[in-house]
Amino acid sequence: MGVQSAIVDSIGTAEMDCSEFMSRFVQKACGLKEVPEYTTKVMNNWLEENKKGDVNLEYLQGSDNINFKDIQPGDIFLWKTESGGQTGVVENYNSTNDLITVIEAIGESGACEEFFSKNHSGYCKGCIRISIYTRTGKSLAKHDGWKGYFRIKIK
Repeated sequence: MGVQSAIVDSIGTAEMDCSEFMSRFVQKACGLKEVPEYTTKVMNNWLEENKKGDVNLEYLQGSDNINFKDIQPGDIFLWKTESGGQTGVVENYNSTNDLITVIEAIGESGACEEFFSKNHSGYCKGCIRISIYTRTGKSLAKHDGWKGYFRIKIK
């Protein structure tokens, strides 16, 4: 199952925030009956407590380091500060140009790096969209509160 086909669902997409979007992805990818209640705060708490995840998600050790490159489709990124957070799902990592394509619910203010995303069809703000970021840029690894990546546990 591709990343996009695991996510696309008409339920609530018009008002879905990043945490609900990612939670629905985990539900589909793991074949769960219920949507798990993941939030950026919940995921951040896992990291503060034990640098792990839960039964569905595994924290990728070392992914908080700017040099981390073991990024795969379906990985979930996280940054969290006291004033907010963001999470989304990796669709592709192109190691040649060091760009990461993600699917995320983005707010009206957009992201720190909008340049590559503006050139992509379906570009919008305050929506669910495909975004393209530099791996080491301010939307991912250089963002304040960068935590790293989680991977779906294969059961």
